[in-house]
Amino acid sequence: MTRQPHHERRRYLRLDQSHLLRHEKYVLDMTSELEMRQEGMIKNYSQGGALFEAKVKYNVGDVLKLAISIRGWERYKNEFYKDDKTSRREPVIVLARVVRVQTIAPDSVHDIAVEFIGLDEGDRWSLMKHIKEQLAKKSEIRSTKHETNPNDQK
Repeated sequence: MTRQPHHERRRYLRLDQSHLLRHEKYVLDMTSELEMRQEGMIKNYSQGGALFEAKVKYNVGDVLKLAISIRGWERYKNEFYKDDKTSRREPVIVLARVVRVQTIAPDSVHDIAVEFIGLDEGDRWSLMKHIKEQLAKKSEIRSTKHETNPNDQK
């Protein structure tokens, strides 16, 4: 039996972009005043999951609360009233389950792959629209570069 390449098995389009995020292990009784939030960097994301770099090593199966700062995603939110001049940039808030952990630098940096298990459906739709637009822009830029590159023309 032949296996499909990893990128062909994904259910959602994945966008390779870097964005800041805050992450913490999600605990049902979060009454403690002790903040456990960490900061990291998203490497890529889709409407179904993400890969991010963290200094904390989580375990497969851990549930995390993520606040991902993605510039421009909120413009796709379906809201009754949206005043672009006064609207604040808000991160995407999501609960995610750790599905893979890879140590990049021992005791300091880990790649954490997560699947989203708690995301508002409106936010999921907005995120999907944002990703599709960003991928279309990248594709358009690539095709424009290909057309204008004199080395490619014979």
